Amino acid sequence: TYCSSKLDRVRHALKFTNTHKCVRRHKAKFVKKSLSEADFVDERFIQLGVFEAERRWASAMSDKMEMEDNPDKIRKRQSMRMHLKRAVYHAAALEMLVRNNSRCDAPTKLEAQAYAVWLAGVCAFELRKWSEAFELLKTARTVYERLAEATHNTTLANLYKSRQVYVVSAQVFFIVSSLFNVCS
Repeated sequence: TYCSSKLDRVRHALKFTNTHKCVRRHKAKFVKKSLSEADFVDERFIQLGVFEAERRWASAMSDKMEMEDNPDKIRKRQSMRMHLKRAVYHAAALEMLVRNNSRCDAPTKLEAQAYAVWLAGVCAFELRKWSEAFELLKTARTVYERLAEATHNTTLANLYKSRQVYVVSAQVFFIVSSLFNVCS
């Protein structure tokens, strides 16, 4: 709910809200306002993509926690997968928007790429596509390594290193052990 309310606040501050169009016999029809390169005039537009992806990822992790409590809930597994796929979609859209924008610097583009690849790797991991997840997470790890080396800010460097070591490497280790168990 935090991400949803933050998304609403940012949309409201940017005057980039979704609209309702009046339609005959209906009070209102929802019209989604999608983000394009022409609309990208403020750095807060990056937050829209980030919070949209984070909202979907948080919903997926919530479904996963519920599923661990009661593994018989098949619908929760489907819901988790759907939320993860949508999170990947929003992260990829954010990455494309940042990559094609001349206002964003190289570290921002790398960070958006790392986030999108990491989220795609997590999605493939949860979908049990081990080889695809391994490749994506390995790519995310190398991008985080490059980010840690390129930055002069020690706080950011430590953040990227911890992200690389604790998140990505642990998942890569699990995938390798899963692949080894499948092969043997």
